[in-house]
Amino acid sequence: LVSFISYIFNNNIPHLIVIIKIVIPILTLLGFEIYFRRKIFFREKEYLPEIIQNSNSKIIYMFMIVFLITMMSPFFLDNNYNWLTNKIAIYDYLQYFPLIFILLLGVLASNKNRLFILLVFYLSFYLFDLTDTVTFFVLLVLFGIYYLLIITIGKGKNNIVLISRTFICIIFFSLILYHFLVIIYLSFITLDFFDEYNVLGRRLELMNIFYSNSNIFEFFTPIRISTDYVDKFYHNELAVLISAIGIFGASLFYLIFFKRLWHISGYYPQVAVAASLFSIFAGIVNTINLHPYTFIISSFIISYYYTISKVQSQSQSQSQS
Repeated sequence: LVSFISYIFNNNIPHLIVIIKIVIPILTLLGFEIYFRRKIFFREKEYLPEIIQNSNSKIIYMFMIVFLITMMSPFFLDNNYNWLTNKIAIYDYLQYFPLIFILLLGVLASNKNRLFILLVFYLSFYLFDLTDTVTFFVLLVLFGIYYLLIITIGKGKNNIVLISRTFICIIFFSLILYHFLVIIYLSFITLDFFDEYNVLGRRLELMNIFYSNSNIFEFFTPIRISTDYVDKFYHNELAVLISAIGIFGASLFYLIFFKRLWHISGYYPQVAVAASLFSIFAGIVNTINLHPYTFIISSFIISYYYTISKVQSQSQSQSQS
């Protein structure tokens, strides 16, 4: 609300655009939750386990079909941006699209499909080789480390939940840590480092612009005085959020996700970690929750598993009482 008022006084169109891009994912997340609550909560309690199992299977089948099409498309299409047919081109395909399959790994791990998860995990590295998306490679390595931990030392549900929640906390903390490391690093490098052919240099240059335009008042509050501060192209989701709604607004944004992922981790820990990697950790170098199709996929998965986790929690409470 404060951001909208600030826009009215400053007539800052870029600010308004970023605010809208921030609000839409939250509304989408809440909208999916309302839909799933109406779909699941009013079913007969004795059929809930069957309904949840069938829904999980449908999600796996859907993801697997998309994954297999993605793997095969480069062999018969004109370029890597096309999918299924040459008439379908996916926006930001190389940078964003492969990342969604981290969610597939989480769902497969949660359903204990070890054969499929090993197959998809192996093929995912081949997909990385096709797309050359470094972020996807990092997410695969991190999820691989997590999965190895839960199958070796994570004996029992409580241990798996503990490991998963530790990972989730580290993932959220990495958002803040990255900014501190960037500030320290920028203080030691020269402007010659920002070479136009250096990907890392371009990303750090954007962060340098972000901090150069920052002031304490705008950094903490959603009120904007400088029109140069707000930018949707910082290539860091937290930076984009702070530029539009301040650190307090950004904290509230991520708190909404943290609450849901934390609750999901108690019942579907593997999904919670995969969703954290996809929607939070990948935001260090991308804007997953502000991107057209990734925020829809993220909102769908998080809201669905959050809803069924709440249903299972309520069922347990009623059975105990």
